[in-house]
Amino acid sequence: MELFEYSGEDSKARPRRNSEVGGTHLCFEVDDVVASAARLKAQGIEMLDGPNLVSDGPLAGFHWVYFYAPWGQSLEIASFDKLGYENNTSERLWRAKP
Repeated sequence: MELFEYSGEDSKARPRRNSEVGGTHLCFEVDDVVASAARLKAQGIEMLDGPNLVSDGPLAGFHWVYFYAPWGQSLEIASFDKLGYENNTSERLWRAKP
């Protein structure tokens, strides 16, 4: 993975939101979103509304929070043990950890 901090002409264009076409962010899976968010806050990183927990539906059990890196990149930390849809199918979301 490469992360770049560009310099040059200052653009007045508004960065795209994650929900917009062309919007991007990087997500890191962590064991505990609340504890990870607390560690980031202790380092001066401001969280964006959260941590959040999905309580119903296919993504029930998904815990996440968005924040910005010091250079402005939108980032996310997320955790889950089991998601709601797993109660109804043998299909599973790919996981980085065993």
